[in-house]
Amino acid sequence: MIDGADRLLSNPNSRANAEAADALNRLLASGNRHNIHIVLSSEHPDLDLNADWGARITGPTTSAETARLATGMKGSGAQGLLGSGDFLISLNAELLRFQAGYASSDEVGKALDLIHTWANAPRGREISPPEGIAQLPPRREPERIMEEPIPLRRSWVGE
Repeated sequence: MIDGADRLLSNPNSRANAEAADALNRLLASGNRHNIHIVLSSEHPDLDLNADWGARITGPTTSAETARLATGMKGSGAQGLLGSGDFLISLNAELLRFQAGYASSDEVGKALDLIHTWANAPRGREISPPEGIAQLPPRREPERIMEEPIPLRRSWVGE
């Protein structure tokens, strides 16, 4: 995951930035063949990277041209997004608009603590959740419903 790729690659005259851009281009070109997937974020969509982008997630943009660069599609309408979590995903010439909620670092930490607590609890025992989170149901084995088998009926169609 690379956050702020535009800042990383902002000065192409710098030797370090040129090396970073070259390494990133090589990784983008061959990474998928080696099961390496990259999540890259940028405030400016006009990065000079030679990549065949997979899915692109785009927030509100300032103009139709910026929207085209960000989504990789003409007429995406990203310049008309409402902000505050309004996004477009572009993948394989399709657009999907979605609304994302905000989760603070504290909320993410609490959720992870809760998941770890629940996953590591002995089966059938009640769990004390972290402070500020409602009581969880006890962890149980899934119930198996036993039904009488239905006998197969054979029928003959034909002569």
